[in-house]
Amino acid sequence: MSANPVSILIPAFNEEAAIDSVVRQLKALRPNDEILVIDDASKDRTAELAKAAGAEVVRHAYNLGYGGALKTGIRHARHETVVFFDADDQFHPEDIALLVEALKDCDMAVGERPKGSGALTRRSGKWFLYRVANYLVGHEIPDLNCGLRALPRDLAMQFLHLLPNGFSLTTTITLAVMRSGYQVRYLPVGLKSRTTGKSRVSFHDFFRTMLLIVRMIALFAPLKIFIPSSLALVALAIPFTAYDIWHRNIGDTTVLLWLAAMVVFFFGLLADTVALVSRQGPGKNPLPPVERG
Repeated sequence: MSANPVSILIPAFNEEAAIDSVVRQLKALRPNDEILVIDDASKDRTAELAKAAGAEVVRHAYNLGYGGALKTGIRHARHETVVFFDADDQFHPEDIALLVEALKDCDMAVGERPKGSGALTRRSGKWFLYRVANYLVGHEIPDLNCGLRALPRDLAMQFLHLLPNGFSLTTTITLAVMRSGYQVRYLPVGLKSRTTGKSRVSFHDFFRTMLLIVRMIALFAPLKIFIPSSLALVALAIPFTAYDIWHRNIGDTTVLLWLAAMVVFFFGLLADTVALVSRQGPGKNPLPPVERG
């Protein structure tokens, strides 16, 4: 166990079937840590059971989403190190110690789940997302969105304004930390069989994934997309230009290709400037309406 206590953040929405077991396991293994359950306006007894099991509970007045719950937890955490932990009892509490210990040599420690976990449709849907993410950071990411990770609270606060309220928070914070030059270390973690609820993959998830990809590109590396696109247009324009010069007649297609290349290039510069300003943040992160008990 870490010599210094940490804040374990557990976002929960209608998790009454598992939350009692999760909290009691954590309390037994890590009695000195702050166990903070963020109840995202659940309609069941999640908050009541978490509090009875010994956790501190922060309740949202209305549903914000998985990412919104984690951001509330980050703001309310009392200790210097925060650990993200899921409420569905799929992670092993023993793995927390490995991640916290790894922070001695890195800025964020993330669990790497067993390969092949999850539904085939979900793995297939994530393939393109992983390819884009790897391209943006310049190397392979073992597990882009694992919900078990440890990092300094100050580091999480640095990127809080960038983090979305949905499930893509873990993906976004991974890219934000890596693109900012911080060191991220991955450690293999176990994964229990799901005993409550089930994972659902819908056609709507495809559009959410595509939207996330666009957001990642715009926020973290717009030039990596716009510059190659501009160069591709230039490469396409050159033979048209040579053909038109040979026939002494500059055609509309040639003009449009050169104009498109310039527009894409300058739009990329503008997008990169806007992304840089966005990453610097507004300087304040107001608290949402909550009850703490």
